[in-house]
Amino acid sequence: MTEPNHYEDREDDYDDEDAPKFGRLLLVLVGVVLLCGALTWLMATVFPDFPNFT
Repeated sequence: MTEPNHYEDREDDYDDEDAPKFGRLLLVLVGVVLLCGALTWLMATVFPDFPNFT
């Protein structure tokens, strides 16, 4: 009688659990770009002459 080979089961689980989540990463990167754009617009609107305080 032979013992079951658990290596194949672990290999399948490894592929599913540790695979890079490119969709989630793409959404986070788009969100960061939009946040930076919003902050730039806000700073330009609130402080139009930022370097010159006189």
